[in-house]
Amino acid sequence: MKNLLFIIIALTLASMTLNAEVYDLEKAINTALENNETVKIAAQELEKSEYVYNEALSGALPKVEANLTYLRNLYSSKITNMSYYIAGMSNGISNLNNTILDLHPGSDLENMPSSSMPDEEVEAMKNNTVQAELSLIQPIWLGGKVGIALEIAEVFKKMNKKAFELEKSKVVTEIKKNYYQVLVLEETIRVMELVMADANNNLERVEKMYAEGLVSEYDLIQARVRVKSVEPKITSVKNYYDLAKEYMKINMGIQSEEAIEISGELSEKAYPDTSSAVDRAMKNRIELMLLDDQKELLSKNVSVEYSNHLPNIIGLANYSFQSQSEDLGDTFKKDHGVSALNVGVTANIPIFSGFGTRAKVDQAQVEEKKAELNIMKTKRLIKLQIKDALSKLNLAKEELSLREKEIAEYEKALEITQVRYDNGLCTQLELTGAQTSLESSRLNRITTMHNYITAMIEFESAVGIISYNEFNN
Repeated sequence: MKNLLFIIIALTLASMTLNAEVYDLEKAINTALENNETVKIAAQELEKSEYVYNEALSGALPKVEANLTYLRNLYSSKITNMSYYIAGMSNGISNLNNTILDLHPGSDLENMPSSSMPDEEVEAMKNNTVQAELSLIQPIWLGGKVGIALEIAEVFKKMNKKAFELEKSKVVTEIKKNYYQVLVLEETIRVMELVMADANNNLERVEKMYAEGLVSEYDLIQARVRVKSVEPKITSVKNYYDLAKEYMKINMGIQSEEAIEISGELSEKAYPDTSSAVDRAMKNRIELMLLDDQKELLSKNVSVEYSNHLPNIIGLANYSFQSQSEDLGDTFKKDHGVSALNVGVTANIPIFSGFGTRAKVDQAQVEEKKAELNIMKTKRLIKLQIKDALSKLNLAKEELSLREKEIAEYEKALEITQVRYDNGLCTQLELTGAQTSLESSRLNRITTMHNYITAMIEFESAVGIISYNEFNN
C-alpha cells in the first residue's frame, strides 16, 4: 500500500513538472516587464505626464463660460409706479392748457388730450425672469508663465520616460538575481545528490566489509550517520529552491499557481569589458540623467517665480441678455429683453509685494544649486560603486580558480583515503572527513560562482547597461 502511494505521488509530481512552463533568462525578463506591478505603475506615471502637458497647454487657450438663469417670482411686494405721477403731471398741464384755450379762444394754443391714469403701484418683479450670459477670457501675456509651464511639462515627460526605463532596469536586475539564485540552488541540489550517492555507496561497501568482519561496528555506525546527515541538507536546499522559484514568480508578475521551471546553466562566465567603465556610467546611468532633468526643472522654477514680477494681460469679452415677462412665452420675443456686448482688456501690474516674490526667486535659486551639488555627489558614489563591483568581480574570479584546484586536490585525497580504508590503513572517521572536505569544497565553488555572477550583475548595474540575455561563456 505504501509503495502504491509513493508511486502515485511520484507520478503526480512528474506530471506537474512536465506541465510546468519553462523559462530561460530572456523569457523570464520579458514576462516580468509585461506583468510586473512596479513596471505597470511606472507606465501609468508616464501616461500621466501626457495629461500634465495638456494641462499646461490649457493655460494658453481661451476659456469660454455660459450661464443661464431662470427665476420664477412667487411673491413680490408693491412699489410706487412713477408712470402714475408722470401721467398726473402731464394731465395737469393738458387741463391747464385747455382751460386757457377756453378762456382765450383766439390764442395760439392747441387742445391737448388727457391720457388715462395707470395704477399708482405696480409689482416689483414680473412673474418670469430669464438671464443668459456668455463670457470669454483669453490670456494675452502672463509674464511668460504659460511658455515656461509648457517647458516644465516637457521636462516632466522626459523624467517620467527615464523613470520608466529605470524601473525596468531594476526589475531586469532583480530577475537576473532571482534566475541565477535558482540555478545556484539547482546546482547545490545536484552536488548534494552526488554526496548522497557517495554516502550510500560507502555505506554499502562498509556493510559488506562489516559482514565479512573486516571493519568494526563503529565504522558501520559512522557510515550510517553520514547518510542520515545528508538527507536533511537536501530537504532544506529543495525548500529554498521552491521558495526561490516562488519569489521569482512574484517578480515576474505571474499570479496563477502554475509551476515553472528554469532552464540554464551555472558555469563560469566571461569576464566583462571593464575598460572606460566610469565614462560609460556617466553616459548611461539613468539616475544621473534624472538628476540633470531635475536641475533643469528647478531652473525653470526660478523663471516661474521671477515671472511674478511681470504684468499679466488678459482679453475679455462678454454678452448678456435679460428679460422679464408675465408670460414665459413672451420672454424671447423681439425687443422684449435687454442685451449687451462688451469687450475689453485688463492688466495686472505687480508693483510691490513686500519682497515676497524676490524671496521666492532666491529660494528657487538655492534649490537649483542643491541639485547641482547632488549631481556631483552622485557621480562620486557611482565611481565608488564601480570600484566596489570591480573589486568583488576580481576577487570572485581569483577564488574560482582556487576552488577548481581545491576540488581536484580533495578528490585526489578522497581517492587515496578510500584506498587506505579499503586496505585497513585508516578509520571510517578519516574517510568521512575526506568526504566532508570534498563536499564543502564543491559547495564553496557554487557559492563562489554565485558571487562571481552577482558581481557581474552589480557591475552592469553600476555602469548602467543591463543586458537581457544570459552571460556568455
